[in-house]
Amino acid sequence: MTPSRLIASNGTIYKLPPRDIHFGASRKNTFPTRKKFKLAERHFTLIRVDDSFTLSATDPEAHPLFLNGKPVKAAPLKDGDKIRAGKLELVYRDTPPPVDAKAAAARQHHERRSRKPRHLPMPLYWGIAAVLIIGPVLAYATIQVCELTGLKKRRADDTGLVATFERLKEQSSHNPRILEPMLTGGASAGSMKPVPRLPGSAPTAVPLPKPAPPEPMKEDEPEDE
Repeated sequence: MTPSRLIASNGTIYKLPPRDIHFGASRKNTFPTRKKFKLAERHFTLIRVDDSFTLSATDPEAHPLFLNGKPVKAAPLKDGDKIRAGKLELVYRDTPPPVDAKAAAARQHHERRSRKPRHLPMPLYWGIAAVLIIGPVLAYATIQVCELTGLKKRRADDTGLVATFERLKEQSSHNPRILEPMLTGGASAGSMKPVPRLPGSAPTAVPLPKPAPPEPMKEDEPEDE
């Protein structure tokens, strides 16, 4: 069933519900009108009869009602009838409104787009995949590089220590007492002197030989008289 409606001269559309409808200046009416239309408190009524309406004037003598230019008390309405009450002019319609082809196509396109599931754009998919795949690979490579760098540094330090030890052995071949305090633990801080450090080696101190104790002084022997 097509919903009935009244179309005012200013373009206002009144959709008619399936019951009796009252028009007038009072706010108690179904459709209250403005004072500029010069309508009575309840000027006319649309009485629901089956699937159509019958126009009925409340007080046709005091407040006349016109249908298609003729005064009426009551009359059934059909599509295209023109109603005038005071300065209010209405056209009764009970057929489907004309459909704008472009508007209908745009509405159908919008409905199809709204029903279609939204998907992320393909470049965004590729970006997420690249982060998930390349990210762990880069992290693993960074860890390996850090471990390799630390290993090379430790090897360099070990090489420096070996070179220093070999240098000390070479020096001890000329002076065996150089390594003796280091092996016995008898070297003191004051008996150590810095040794020139080789590139990449840690600073090493070479023990100095302990100074010989001073000889006791001899007392002068008394001269024989």
